[in-house]
This record gives sequence, structure tokens and C-alpha cells, in this order.
Amino acid sequence: MQTEHVPRVALLVDTSTGWGRRLIAGVQNYVRKHRAWEIWIEAKGQDEVMRLPQGWAGDGVIARISTPAMARHLEESGYPVINVSGIRLRGPSFPRVTVNDQASARLAVEHFRERGFRNFAYCGPDALPYVAAHRRAFEEEVERLGAVCSVYEPVRTKASLAAYEAQVEALEEWIDALPKPAAVFVWATSRNRQVIEACKRRGIDIPEDVAVLGGDDDELLNELTTPPVSGILVPSEQIGYEAAAILDKMLSKSDEPTPEEVFLDPIGVETRGSTDTLAIDDPDVSAAVQYIREHASHPIQVIDVLRHVPVSRRVLERRFRRLLGRSPADEIRRIRLASAVRLLVNTELPIPEVAARSGFGTHQYLARIFGRQYGVSPSEFRNRALGR
Repeated sequence: MQTEHVPRVALLVDTSTGWGRRLIAGVQNYVRKHRAWEIWIEAKGQDEVMRLPQGWAGDGVIARISTPAMARHLEESGYPVINVSGIRLRGPSFPRVTVNDQASARLAVEHFRERGFRNFAYCGPDALPYVAAHRRAFEEEVERLGAVCSVYEPVRTKASLAAYEAQVEALEEWIDALPKPAAVFVWATSRNRQVIEACKRRGIDIPEDVAVLGGDDDELLNELTTPPVSGILVPSEQIGYEAAAILDKMLSKSDEPTPEEVFLDPIGVETRGSTDTLAIDDPDVSAAVQYIREHASHPIQVIDVLRHVPVSRRVLERRFRRLLGRSPADEIRRIRLASAVRLLVNTELPIPEVAARSGFGTHQYLARIFGRQYGVSPSEFRNRALGR
């Protein structure tokens, strides 16, 4: 009796970052749900060279292709390859699954705008073309608001202690010159810490004077920073799951066409101390937003908010729309929806419990709001976000 072939798949993805570990978990979830794979993986850091082991005989590869040399190596291997990198390289091309930069930029601008920020800035190693694309997406979203985005331009010098000190000084001067309060969107986790430290050295308060939002969210590193850094929740598990699904179809010789690129929207923002502020110069609106944030998990309505601010509903509605672009009722729903998303992604609470804790009351109401906002049920949203 002939035994069924078990596909051998190599994962060339770093194991040192939250992004990499979550992506690997997404691949694992796919394998558990469908058919067994024999997976080869090696513990590696993001900047380490990743290659297939010499003499490895497998069936396919899922890889974060970060350099032209790595792309050539995989092309020469002759195996089907799925690229899970956000980096777009010239040369060999492979089917790619990655996050939607434009959607991430839109989410970042919304996050800052919800907190009343009107001064926007971007900080990243702009010499890298894929970082430049990330920055351009943010600039475009800022321009849609009719605002201007300040961009940090790193000092380009040969590596040395003096060059490093010059770069630190340049970053400090750039942050010092930003119009305050400023909302800074940062490329990735490593740059977050540099921006935070530059603010501290210049005596700039975070988040009151400068709010910092990372382009991804490495939970461990972001939590260890003082203050903890907010970050975009990249759908890493979903990327891994989708990459595994595409590769599996290729290995099965499916007639279904293989997509060239799949872009997945971010899940949301993990809000921490680096953006937990209100840059609103209207004390009544600020007090109303603060009350909503503290009580949205309870069955409050706009009338309850009005009991805590000395203005009429009409005046409060007008000021809300002028400063935040939404109504008080919209703000209540927004806070509740963000809470529900966090509970769905970070816990295994039943849907009715998620609805109750986030302030929606019933799971039917939660499902209706999710259908309207995301086009899926809360359960489907959870499964997609976690790559199940």
C-alpha cells in the first residue's frame, strides 16, 4: 500500500521578532487545519543570512525575501516559493503575501486624528526603497486631510562613532523643530526607541508634545520601552496562513491561478502610552472624549456625556465634528469597536462576553456593527486575524 507523500516545506522566516513568530504560527494553524507538512526551520535573527540547508530535498518554501542574493538563491533552488516580505526587490519574482501599506498608513492617520493631532511627521531609514514606499503611503493619507507631513532625512555618512553621534544629533534637532503637538509615524520597532530616546534627551514630553506610533507591533519590545509604544497590528498570522494556503495549492497542482500579490489589511492599533493622549485645545470636547473612553464599556449614551460637560448637545456635536471629524455617538461606537477588536485578537473569550465587556451589550448588536464595519462576523474576524 502506497503511503501519502508528506510535503516538506522550508520556512525562511526569522524567529527573533513578534512578526516572525506570529507568521510561523499562522503557517502552523494552516497545517493543523488541512494536511500534515514536514517543516524545516532554523532559529535566526531578522538580519541574519537565511538559506536552504545544503542538500535539502523538499517541495516548497515560504520565505521573507529581504535581499537580491536570497532571491537568486531561491530561484536557483527550483522550488515553489511564497514571499512574505514587505520588501519589493528587482530581479526574480515570486508570489507575495504581505500587509497593505496604504491601509496601514490610513489607520495611522486615523489613530492620530482621533486624538486631535494636526501636525504629522514620518521617521524611517528613507534610503531603503521599501521604507520610502511606506513613507509615501503615509504622506498621501496626510495630504488627504489637507495637512503636511514632515519627513526625517537621515544623515548619510560612513559608519563610525562620530557618524552615529551625528545621526543622533540630527534626529534630536529634527524632533525639536517639529510643530507641537506632533504625531510621528515610525517605520519599525528599532526606530521607535531612537525617537523616544531623542525626545527624552531634549526634554520633550511623550505623548503630550510628541506622540509616537510604530509601523508594526513587537509586543515584548514595545512594552519594555518607557513609555510603552503603540503599534500597528500587522496581520502576521493571517499572512502565514494565506502563504501556506497558496503554497499548498501549488504543491497540489491545482488549476486555480496563483495570485502574484495578496495584500492584507492591518488588524488595528495596539494603543499604549506613546499615543495615549488628547491633542485637543477645547476643554469641553477633551472632557467629553475622556469620559467616553473611561465609560464606553458601560451602557452610556450621548445624554450621559452631556451631564459631564457644560454645553448643549448641538454645540458639542458641532465642536466634535470640527475637531475630530465625527459625532459623540460615533466616538462611543469607535471606542467600543476598538475594545472588541482587542478582546477578539488577544483573548479566547466567547463572543457574547466580548460584546458585554466592550459595551455593545448583546452579541447580535456586536455582529451587526462588525458586519457594517468589516463585512464579516466577529468570529470570522477573529479567525482571519489569528490565521485560523
